[in-house]
Amino acid sequence: MIAKRGIITIIISTLVLCLLTGCWGSRPVDHIYYAQSLGFDYKEGQYIVYLQIINFSYVAGSEMAVKGKEAPMAKVGQGHGKTVTEAMNDTLMNAQRSVYWGHVNTIVMTEALMKHGVGDLLDLLARYKEFRYTPWIYLVKDPVEKVFLTLPVLAETPAFSLLTDPEDNYEQQATVEPVRFHRFKREWNEPAQFAIIPFVSLIKEAWTTDKGIEETVEIDSFGIMQGKEYKGSLKGKAIQGLRWLQEGTKQAITMVPASDEPPLASVMLENSNKNIDIYYKDGKPQFTIRVTLIGNVLELLDKQTTLAEIEKITASTVKEQIEKTVEAAIKKNADIMQLSLALYRKNPRVWREHTTHGALDKKVLKEATIIVSVKLESALGLKMEP
Repeated sequence: MIAKRGIITIIISTLVLCLLTGCWGSRPVDHIYYAQSLGFDYKEGQYIVYLQIINFSYVAGSEMAVKGKEAPMAKVGQGHGKTVTEAMNDTLMNAQRSVYWGHVNTIVMTEALMKHGVGDLLDLLARYKEFRYTPWIYLVKDPVEKVFLTLPVLAETPAFSLLTDPEDNYEQQATVEPVRFHRFKREWNEPAQFAIIPFVSLIKEAWTTDKGIEETVEIDSFGIMQGKEYKGSLKGKAIQGLRWLQEGTKQAITMVPASDEPPLASVMLENSNKNIDIYYKDGKPQFTIRVTLIGNVLELLDKQTTLAEIEKITASTVKEQIEKTVEAAIKKNADIMQLSLALYRKNPRVWREHTTHGALDKKVLKEATIIVSVKLESALGLKMEP
């Protein structure tokens, strides 16, 4: 009887073990390629997909790094096709191993693709089960594969580049706010809103080592989309006013004044706050944009200038930068102040009456009033007259 019970116990235990989950169907980590970045281009009627995979030996500890020193830090493959799906499948055919898409951190698109249209691409990425909604979105004019293979400063792997982690750089010195995939897709779908996408460019003479001059990347311009249409890009002084209109701006340094005149001071401005007031004149919407900033005087070059004078000149400088950015955007038929969106949220009926395909008339944009107020404090140890 006891022996019989023992046999039954063994049988039941064996059946229970068979029901337990295990790792029998899993694959070894080193048998899978983990996609780090994806690039998309459009040339001569075909889509081109760029796939960046990185060598995790350089990301791991020192022992793994030594083991992987003979291998490249990253490789970039590419595929071609008449559709995005065909191009991605062509990339997979060349990969030789299984590719996991859940680690994609960066998506790069060319201007040619933006002009052609990105609807099919966004739809595919949104539907694919492994793909996440959190990658950073960029535009490029340089060759995609060259951007993917450019190493960050003092880092041994592209896993820690500006492309994969733009927030630290932006928080320290705001230029163009980084954009994730879910935000870009939302703004792309919104008829009253425009989407801003940072442009990444290669720079050749910013850093020098004992081996010579090294290339790196920087965000130096931005592209604009509104109503699912690519409006073009802005760069140089035309983008300086954008940071004061973006909600994500935490701090930015500007010279006062920011013209060709001798500067009076350098100022760190923080916590940009933008409000849009809407009123009506002769039945037509009118807009007032109020920008409020606080900050500190970092460097005073003219000791005779008072703090009140610096505040006034700083406000004038910021307003001038905003006006230049707005003017440049209007030439691209872009509402960079988001006036159409503000009207849409406040009064959809009036918005429908006074917009064409979601866009306000250029005259309305040009007539908008911009008011800037700045409150400054002198930096520690810097004595200034109030």
